[in-house]
Amino acid sequence: ISRGMLKMANKKYSTLNSTYEMALGNDAMVQLCADEPKSMPSVRYSFVPIASIADKPTNSVVDVIGVATEISPVTTVNTKSGRELAKRTAKISHDS
Repeated sequence: ISRGMLKMANKKYSTLNSTYEMALGNDAMVQLCADEPKSMPSVRYSFVPIASIADKPTNSVVDVIGVATEISPVTTVNTKSGRELAKRTAKISHDS
């Protein structure tokens, strides 16, 4: 990885136990490492049906899987404080 930026992880937006996070911009480069060590940690998911999300406590973190069947164009919305934000809506199909 080149042209990435390593910074302290913002725990407000991440549920990982890492102290640091890496941000990659448009000019970042990622290259496959052919001699990848066998001791690399793997990512573990615990998928739940999308239909059961409403039953989870507020601010729960869940893993879901589905297929994006519709993606809307980017639109802008204004917050109550007057900030302009980009918004995109995605329709996800699943088997639940």
